[in-house]
Amino acid sequence: MAKLVLSSATEIVQAAIKKANEGHYCLTKLLFSLAGIYPAPVKADLESDESLAEFFCKQLGVHLPEPEPDKPKPPSPAEQEHSLK
Repeated sequence: MAKLVLSSATEIVQAAIKKANEGHYCLTKLLFSLAGIYPAPVKADLESDESLAEFFCKQLGVHLPEPEPDKPKPPSPAEQEHSLK
């Protein structure tokens, strides 16, 4: 039985891909799972969530200044107006 399945594996996968392209959700999910792209891999290191801009800057070799730790954020104009009332 295993030899029969293995000898037909290419045709089976191609047929499944054809059906997935026709909108069959379950086959699409299965194929993505087998390919290792579904579910999305979990991020292993949770130390920081960098922004897309930070990611691109790092890839381009642009060094960003380090944020100042524990520096209080100045109030926004709306907050300033609210505190005056």
